[in-house]
Amino acid sequence: VVNDISNGPHLLQVVHPRLIFDPVRVEAEESKNKAKISAYMADMEHGRGRKMKYPLGLAPSGMFQYMEKREDFNILSIFMSPMTLMMLFMMGMMFVMPKLQPMLEEEKRQRLEAEQQGKGGGGSEPIAQGRS
Repeated sequence: VVNDISNGPHLLQVVHPRLIFDPVRVEAEESKNKAKISAYMADMEHGRGRKMKYPLGLAPSGMFQYMEKREDFNILSIFMSPMTLMMLFMMGMMFVMPKLQPMLEEEKRQRLEAEQQGKGGGGSEPIAQGRS
């Protein structure tokens, strides 16, 4: 019961550190020396929501969450980090490069042999230099 309330609409808000209560719009009217009080769920867009029974029985609509829930551990998130991707690429190159080295040496040896044959032939044709 609310005593000494003036006529007109009023907004009732319950403040609690852990629980959330919906706001209630209370309208007080006085007619023929008798106060008539009606309560509605407060709708911020339209003003009135659904009608509530008087006396009011307010129940919490939720609880405040002050702490954020920690994200669960995911092994794929480790492999999707840029540092891990760079590390995996470098380790892969560490194993691939020694296997490519003999191919490069073979190519250099063939190029040197071709140049030696070109110089040793003594022909009057100019030697075309360049990479094949």
